[in-house]
Amino acid sequence: MTIPVPTTFQPPVDRGRATDLKRSLFAAAIGAILTLMACGAAGLFIYFGLPSWIAPPEDVEISLACPTYVNSGDTFEIEVTINNLADRARVLDSIDVYNEFLAGVLIQRSTPPWQSSSHLFDEFVTYDFQLDIPPHTETVVLFHVRALQPGDYMGDWDVCIDGPASCDFEVLRTIISEQDAD
Repeated sequence: MTIPVPTTFQPPVDRGRATDLKRSLFAAAIGAILTLMACGAAGLFIYFGLPSWIAPPEDVEISLACPTYVNSGDTFEIEVTINNLADRARVLDSIDVYNEFLAGVLIQRSTPPWQSSSHLFDEFVTYDFQLDIPPHTETVVLFHVRALQPGDYMGDWDVCIDGPASCDFEVLRTIISEQDAD
């Protein structure tokens, strides 16, 4: 029987440690990929899927009005009219104003006043009202706004009735010009 003799010396390799390290790195990489995929899927759901399960409110007519042209520094009003056509009371849950519109204006207050406001998802500011709207009545909310900087500002306004999953989606546009030098 002949025993082969290596021509070069190779130290013994502890394949257990190397294999464990490779497996750990592989598992970490797979975990990171799965986490990114889950976050991406959640983001896509919020961006694309959320509006599909938010239904417009029934038996309610909503209209928004604001001036198309204002000067920088001017104050103006945005009127949100909610007409409850139902035989039951409804609740103005919230009004969401998106960043594209807010980029050129400052919403100072509303009449009636909102209860609280918060910036959500870095996309919009939600103004919570929890305002009762009796059956067959019309309610008007006035937003008192200051035009800040010149530009063309257009953005979504979502008026939510009876909760955050029943919203009417509107788009407002205001063009702000330089203040006239008189």
